[in-house]
Amino acid sequence: MSADKHPIHIPSQTTVIDDLNQQAWELRIADVHQAVYLAEQAQAAAIKTGYQPGQAQSGHILGHCHFRMGDYEQAQSLTLAAQALFQSLGDFVGQSDALNTLGNIHSGLGDHHGAYEYYLQSLKLRQEAGHKQAEAASWNNIGNVHFHLADYENALASHQKSLAIKQEIDDQSGVATSLNNIGNVYKASGDFQNAQKHYTQSLAIFRVIGNQYGEAGALSNLGAIYKEMGDATAALAHHHQSLQIEQAIGNKLGHAESLLQLGQLYTAYPDLPPLPMHDGSTTMAMACVQQALAMATELNTTELLYQVNLTLSQLYEQQGDFSRALAHYQAFHTAARQVFDEERADHTRKLQIMHQVETSKKEAELEHARAELFRLQTIELAQALTKIEEQRRLAEEANRFKTKLLSIAAHDLKNPLGAIYANAGLILTLLPEEDSLFSYVKDIEISTQRMQRLIEELLDSTSIESGQLKLHLEPIDLAVLAQEVLDSHQRTAQHKGQSLQLEAETECFVRADKARLWQVLENLVSNAIKYSPLGKPIWVSVYQENERVCLSVKDEGPGLTLDDQKQLFSSFGRLSAQPTGGESATGFGLSIVKQLVELQEGKVWAESKGPETGSTFFVQMPALGRP
Repeated sequence: MSADKHPIHIPSQTTVIDDLNQQAWELRIADVHQAVYLAEQAQAAAIKTGYQPGQAQSGHILGHCHFRMGDYEQAQSLTLAAQALFQSLGDFVGQSDALNTLGNIHSGLGDHHGAYEYYLQSLKLRQEAGHKQAEAASWNNIGNVHFHLADYENALASHQKSLAIKQEIDDQSGVATSLNNIGNVYKASGDFQNAQKHYTQSLAIFRVIGNQYGEAGALSNLGAIYKEMGDATAALAHHHQSLQIEQAIGNKLGHAESLLQLGQLYTAYPDLPPLPMHDGSTTMAMACVQQALAMATELNTTELLYQVNLTLSQLYEQQGDFSRALAHYQAFHTAARQVFDEERADHTRKLQIMHQVETSKKEAELEHARAELFRLQTIELAQALTKIEEQRRLAEEANRFKTKLLSIAAHDLKNPLGAIYANAGLILTLLPEEDSLFSYVKDIEISTQRMQRLIEELLDSTSIESGQLKLHLEPIDLAVLAQEVLDSHQRTAQHKGQSLQLEAETECFVRADKARLWQVLENLVSNAIKYSPLGKPIWVSVYQENERVCLSVKDEGPGLTLDDQKQLFSSFGRLSAQPTGGESATGFGLSIVKQLVELQEGKVWAESKGPETGSTFFVQMPALGRP
């Protein structure tokens, strides 16, 4: 028998690496851990054989996978290395994809400005390569950045460019997605008519291409828009259709969210006709929200539990069942606190990652600068000093970015706290003071008010530190302003048996921001009330001394120790004295006072002879003269 003359084909090593990378890329969404395993195999083989294109591709895939797993630091490191390798190889397609992933990473970290820069670089390469589908994706990402920054005009323009390209290449799924994104922009900007128009077009395409997930989402968006427009019947029809699809495709989270939306709709419009599934044992709103609660509990989705329990609390309150209303409100509060804790932990983690990324980057750049300085001669020394100055500027930018993220975190807490405070106040109006629950709800209201005050002070501090605080300067009579501040605190002082006494010269004018100067005086007077013993007087004086206007606030409180005076105006400074009426202290107030006074060309200080001798706080500002 003759031997087979057809040789057996053995794939080359580069083909095997390319195949592993292709499989990993296709699995990056469905099974990210398997994708990492395959990409690591490809990377090891590529490094061993010196196959740099395969190494760059596997590095990019691993960076993308780590981004999807929330490991931003590793994702950044891997993707930056892959992007540099793509660039050295002249692979502009790979480089543009890596830049796009870097944009996604920064967007995930909340650094939308950094993401925007990477998306623009990626877009430029994709346009030069004529890769239309990738260009459309870049415009979509840029639109999302503008949306997050509430720049709706540019968000709309970017999404419309993405839509035009997708229509040109007949990408129907992409067209439907862009129409939905444009609807979101119109909704956020309050243009409900245009939002309804684009959601409807998106829905029609999702139906044609058989994308039930997209269809259910578009129906839900339309239901929300019709509710905003006051068309409850249309809202009901669309939310019901969305519910049926989510149930049919087995999307439990979407099913639960649709039930909640229906419950909220029936809460607002109780006279709407019931759905076929209603057995009549309770209201339609209650039936929907109870089912949503059961599913949210099964799925253990904290954010959904937070929304469902708040809605149930409102429903029971409407029915007069205050015991159950309070129980669900407490469940809402527990879930809300967990959500806020998770968000705060996530913000902190992202801040730490950004700090580590920036620190590593700066350290590498500084090390390179040192090597360059060692090599450079006299003529090159000036260039090296310029680079060091650039490093300083970058470090300052990183610090401003950290401050900005802290401000974002504080802003994100304001609205939920406002809702808690408002609902606590509402419950207090419905409960008699002798009710056993009244004190607990009152504690919630007081604690929330304290948290709101802390957030406001945090926002003030970050605004001042970042240089974003704008002052509206005008002639102010400090004596008149002091009288107004004292009048606003008379009731608080009387409650503690204290007296507020003012000695003021006439026409003590300064050039200042009235609201911010009020904030300074209000803080000093409220501190004097807070730390002074019951029944003691507090003296406020306003007078002109040479070219300066002076204000002093004197009390007979516990005075200041040497340690107190060292940290008196520092952020989070805690003094040895304790409030005499059980009031709270954030440790931020005097720090903000100092910054606000110095921003208005003044100075502030305190004097005390020691413990139990009282203290006097002074504010001094340039005199303006009568305007």
